[in-house]
Amino acid sequence: MGLLIVTVIGFMIVFGMAAMFMIHYMNDSLVSHDSETIDPKPDVLTERS
Repeated sequence: MGLLIVTVIGFMIVFGMAAMFMIHYMNDSLVSHDSETIDPKPDVLTERS
C-alpha cells in the first residue's frame, strides 16, 4: 500500500513539474502585448448577424 501511495505522489509531482514547465514556456514564447502591434484593433465595432 505504501508503494502505491509513493508512486501516485511521485507521478503527481512529475506531472505538476511538467505542467509548470509548459506554462512557463508558453508565457515566455507567446507575448500577448505584441499582438496589437502586428494586428491593431479596428476602430469601429462590427455587428455579427
